Amino acid sequence: MQPTREEIIRCRLRNMAGWAKERRDFLAEPPKEWKEDWYIRIGGDGFRAVSVSDKRPQLGFNSRAKREISRVSDDFDVNIEEGPGRGTPEKRIQSLLIRHAINNQLEMHKLLCLDASVYSKLLIALDEVALGDRKNPPKLVCDILAAGVYEGNAYPVLIELKSSNKASDLDRLFEQLENFKREMKTFSAEFRPLLEACVGVEVDCSKIGRIMILPAPEHDKRSSNLQTECDKNHVSVIEYDKNTLQFKPWLVYPPTPFKKVS
Repeated sequence: MQPTREEIIRCRLRNMAGWAKERRDFLAEPPKEWKEDWYIRIGGDGFRAVSVSDKRPQLGFNSRAKREISRVSDDFDVNIEEGPGRGTPEKRIQSLLIRHAINNQLEMHKLLCLDASVYSKLLIALDEVALGDRKNPPKLVCDILAAGVYEGNAYPVLIELKSSNKASDLDRLFEQLENFKREMKTFSAEFRPLLEACVGVEVDCSKIGRIMILPAPEHDKRSSNLQTECDKNHVSVIEYDKNTLQFKPWLVYPPTPFKKVS
């Protein structure tokens, strides 16, 4: 009897928690030759060596995942500098965030210029987190999964990156965030130990924060609908300059990342 989609996802998330602990132990004392733009991605099938350099953002050194982290480190010896780049703003921003975080105790808060009233800490856990696959649809993917500390407690935070701020793209982005949030609640029993293994702090999955990272509009002409939708859905927005990749957050909507429970 074939396992169901739910059974497959739960199994993958449990495996990822074990690999996350291995990654933390490995990176506590990385090899001497370790470079600041080398990143070990954890997926449902194991470890992958990924470049987070600005020149070759999000390029994998090997298309196949490994189950032993010591073998993954060997993949970084492959020269990908002569290969094609993936220099879209979205991929460059994703690599910038990961590169900064893995070299600063997983912290992204300062780089993103986040006000402490939103999150006092924002720790990267995973990227390209997939639930489901082609054979077990729907497949939902979160660009970056983090743990955000709010009022002393750490909660999961979904981060989605876009290189467009068109209204049609934003509508899909809100839907994407909502769908992944709904699935994450279903698998909260597996996500909690996974996140804790990634960041080393206790995580409360009773609330899930969401952040959209978008390119700043020309002449600061933002859609009034964006503010309304962010306020209604409690989704925070951070903007970046497409040319410099510098983050320039505007007024965050809403002032708190979670809906108040009456």
